[in-house]
Amino acid sequence: MSRYPSHDEKVFFVRTYLQAFKDTEGVTEEEIEEVIIEADRLSLLSHFFWAMFSILQSYKSTINFGYLEYALYRLECFEHFKYFAQDERRDESKTSQINGKF
Repeated sequence: MSRYPSHDEKVFFVRTYLQAFKDTEGVTEEEIEEVIIEADRLSLLSHFFWAMFSILQSYKSTINFGYLEYALYRLECFEHFKYFAQDERRDESKTSQINGKF
């Protein structure tokens, strides 16, 4: 997960996206934070979905793949990134500590 974007990288991406989407330079910090929080919450949903999918596949699939190991990895990611889904403003020092964990 060391390649997960930092908060500054997310802000740059979202600002650029919203400016292009709205066809204006006038994007507020609040709008940017709202989009980042929503994306972080949806990334949790993705981790949870793939964990559940992998658990089911470990019982049903005939493909030789480490489904349970992958499910555990995705659940670890879910736990790891729960911090980002909180409504509080991000503290960059915490972000870099979390990004360095994986």
